[in-house]
Amino acid sequence: MTGHGRRVAALLQTGPAFLRFATVGAITTLLDLALFAGFTGIGHLAPAAANIMSYGCGVAASFVLNRNWTFNRADSAGPAFHEAIKFALTYGAGLVLSTILVCLLAQAMPALIAKIVSVPIVLVWNFGMARHWVFTRDTSGS
Repeated sequence: MTGHGRRVAALLQTGPAFLRFATVGAITTLLDLALFAGFTGIGHLAPAAANIMSYGCGVAASFVLNRNWTFNRADSAGPAFHEAIKFALTYGAGLVLSTILVCLLAQAMPALIAKIVSVPIVLVWNFGMARHWVFTRDTSGS
């Protein structure tokens, strides 16, 4: 099988998990965006501070939903603590990426639009890391 064929086969295998991940992402992104809009619009917070707070709330909800539904790890014999640490590291890096993108883009467009533009980029990062590192069957961290 060619390199392209292997990539297509891998994508088809991850399809259901990616759809569940994207559904969780849509729910938690709506939460994130609503909080971000409230923090910036009502609370008058700077975009970076609002992004950190709204993103953090979305991450907490995302861990629970992805662990229990997307990757079916609720019945895992391994402790959730290891996955939570890896999830926090992954989403921490995603937060840095998101905040950099929002701050850069907010110089050229409204902050909420900048936030929306950053979402698909961070989604790809988070899914790849969740699938291949956070929620693997190997809980040793390797």
